[in-house]
Amino acid sequence: MTVLLLTEIVSTVYYRLMHGTVTTRPLRSMCRLIIRDETGHVAFHRDRLARAARAGGGGYGKWWEIRFRVLGLAAASMLWVNHAPGLTALGAGGAEFYREVWLELSRFVRRLRRECE
Repeated sequence: MTVLLLTEIVSTVYYRLMHGTVTTRPLRSMCRLIIRDETGHVAFHRDRLARAARAGGGGYGKWWEIRFRVLGLAAASMLWVNHAPGLTALGAGGAEFYREVWLELSRFVRRLRRECE
């Protein structure tokens, strides 16, 4: 489930960057739909993890966060390796992509911890 979650977080960043750089209406609409779907998937995972923690399944401390971020950056790297030419052709760079992935991972962790309370 972690692999699916991280793929959805990274994909959200990918399509958000694409949405911000493409100019054709059909592509922008497609990106918006995918972002909406991925946002719902990420919320589902966050809710599932928060419920498990509240039910006594453990918490999400520093070691969990380190592992989560490392795996998230690995997922981001797989996407970047396979899709960098498309993103760079649209004007998005690697630094921007990884910065946005880091921010999205941070948002997820922050919201998860808040929902665990």
